[in-house]
Amino acid sequence: VLRYILAELNYRNLDEVPAFAGRNTTTEVLARFVFDRVVAAIASGALGPGAVGIRELRVTLHESHVASASYEGPVRGS
Repeated sequence: VLRYILAELNYRNLDEVPAFAGRNTTTEVLARFVFDRVVAAIASGALGPGAVGIRELRVTLHESHVASASYEGPVRGS
């Protein structure tokens, strides 16, 4: 699922991705994008029945060995 989510972004000009229209594509914004897509995958059952019990999720993206950004929150409906 993560590979599928990231395939939407790989080797693309993020300013041209409809999900980011009119937004500054900071690492924090990208972390939220990935978070939302993973939560949707959990809700759709794409991660299997064991994922139903996931209550919280944190997505951390590393810009370099010293810079990163995270987004975390509850997984609704679990």
